[in-house]
Amino acid sequence: MHLLVRYQAGDCRAVWDELLARGAGVREPASLPEAEAVVRETMTRVRANVEAVIAGLKIHGFRFGVYPDGEPVPGYAGPLVPPAADVDSRIAELESLVNGPIPLSLAGFWRYVGAVALVGAHPEWPDPSSELLSDPLWVEGPEASIAEVREKLEDREREDEPLAAVIAPDALHKDNISGGEPYEIEIPSASADALLLHEGNDYYFVEYLRQALDWGGFPGFAGEPDAMPAWLDRLSEKVVRF
Repeated sequence: MHLLVRYQAGDCRAVWDELLARGAGVREPASLPEAEAVVRETMTRVRANVEAVIAGLKIHGFRFGVYPDGEPVPGYAGPLVPPAADVDSRIAELESLVNGPIPLSLAGFWRYVGAVALVGAHPEWPDPSSELLSDPLWVEGPEASIAEVREKLEDREREDEPLAAVIAPDALHKDNISGGEPYEIEIPSASADALLLHEGNDYYFVEYLRQALDWGGFPGFAGEPDAMPAWLDRLSEKVVRF
């Protein structure tokens, strides 16, 4: 477990870079157990960070489950929904539908974190009319991807049309504004990690999680740091590196 030891010692980014560089080889018997151990450690830290951010947001009066304009988010289940007891069977169902594996990072998020939606409102947030979008961290559970893939399989005109796991609405939709395509990850993918499509920064999923939590769960503030409330900045400083 050399990579896990390095990861736990703080070499987080380099370890993920190495896992990604292995491509589909990360699933070979000699590599997979260690890769899965790194994924488990990573997503355990992500879960702890998300829980700490949610607790801090609650202390400061953040209202979850509403858009910045005050409208309720349809079907909102909470800022953090733990993994379902049958999450492994849901992942297996999705992999069966797309006839291949999903990235280890996404499967790990669903297994050890669950689903996250930090969408909400706060008096210190930018005015809804502002051009700044806070882009709250939002990662759907596997159910959304299963439904999306089933629909796509029924409707697609060509067998080679790509399929994708649905991660979240785009930054505009998160502010209750008609926007663009959702954040997605193309599947199947045998790699350790994969690009987050339509987010605009060409981040891989783990890097996107880092960026989001580095900004207290609201990476949109990276475009205008002075608009970030001081208390949220202090909260982001407590994030455990992963």
